[in-house]
Amino acid sequence: MCEGMFPEESDKIEKYIGGLPDVIHKSVMESKPKTVQDAIEFATELMDTKISTLVERQAENERKLDNNKQAQQQPPKKARGTRARGMVHALGGGETNQDLNNIEDDINA
Repeated sequence: MCEGMFPEESDKIEKYIGGLPDVIHKSVMESKPKTVQDAIEFATELMDTKISTLVERQAENERKLDNNKQAQQQPPKKARGTRARGMVHALGGGETNQDLNNIEDDINA
């Protein structure tokens, strides 16, 4: 890693960095840490940033999903008045004791 470093410290850093995810690994290598503690601190900061970004994205996706579900679950708007009411009005009136079997007599009259 660095020429002036003790071989055992360099080995420790290499082992630690080797177990990191590729994106984090590359960034930590580019920072050229001088000690394992430096590598750990830098990697921890990167992981914290990555995790917080992931949490924010998940929260945003959940909000969008909830909004979509609410929009789909709204009951349909009721129309003002109904046909049944209009038809009852049109058929209303006249005799109330009308025999339906004798309706032809009423029509022909």
